[in-house]
Amino acid sequence: MSKSPKKHDTVLLSMIEDLMQERSQSDGEPEWDRIALEHPQVVDELRELWATAMIVEEFAGGGSPGAAPAGLENPTATQTPIPGRIGDYTVLEEIGRGGVYRARQTS
Repeated sequence: MSKSPKKHDTVLLSMIEDLMQERSQSDGEPEWDRIALEHPQVVDELRELWATAMIVEEFAGGGSPGAAPAGLENPTATQTPIPGRIGDYTVLEEIGRGGVYRARQTS
C-alpha cells in the first residue's frame, strides 16, 4: 500500500526540517550515505529539496541558520525586488518573506 501524496510530502518536509536542524548544529552537509541506507526510497527527492533549501538560504541573505533573512533584521529596510529568474527557475510570485517564491522550472 503506497502513501498518499499529501502524507509523502509531509514526511519529506519533516525530514528536510530535521536536516536543517542538524545543519544548524553542525554547519555541514547531510550524511547522504547514511540517509540513502535509511531512506532509499526518498533520498533523491531529499537531495533535490536540500539543494533548493540551500539556494533559498543563500538568496535570502546567506546568514547563519536561524538568523533573520536580509532586510528583516531592520523592519524599516526596503524590500528587495522580486528576481525574474533564479538558476533554472522563472519566478512567478513571492509567496512568503525571506525569499519564498512560487517558480516554474524552465528545463
